[in-house]
Amino acid sequence: MQDVKSLVEGVYELCEWHTAEGKLTPPAVEGRFVLGDGVVVTVLKNWSQPASRVWISSYGTYQLDPSGFTYKYDDGVIVTETPEGPKLAHGPLFAEARSFTRGPEQDPVHLRRKEGAIEFAFSPDGLRYSEGGKVLRVWQRAKRSSS
Repeated sequence: MQDVKSLVEGVYELCEWHTAEGKLTPPAVEGRFVLGDGVVVTVLKNWSQPASRVWISSYGTYQLDPSGFTYKYDDGVIVTETPEGPKLAHGPLFAEARSFTRGPEQDPVHLRRKEGAIEFAFSPDGLRYSEGGKVLRVWQRAKRSSS
């Protein structure tokens, strides 16, 4: 279980965000995804559309055990900047806990959810998040600064 935990937990930096517009990369999009000590934090920025810049910040809890992974956002905020002014939405990104079963693969570790065909694929280098068989976000494991 410790091997799985070391592959899953960590700080991830957003490398790619796949949308209807195509593959978006920094600096048009940026983000962090953090899993550690039972806490999940997601921060996303999408400035690819100048007329509608979006910031998403959400936090919650997770459980990781030999059979799988469950996470739930407790609260969050979405800020959308438009020419008319900012719009705020408060609350979790989704209300229910999402549970995933662990696939047989060891490296990368695959965590799958039947509803929505959602998958996290964790490797030593990063994470791929997919829905319906399509990759939506690619994250790399953040490097620790030497300072």
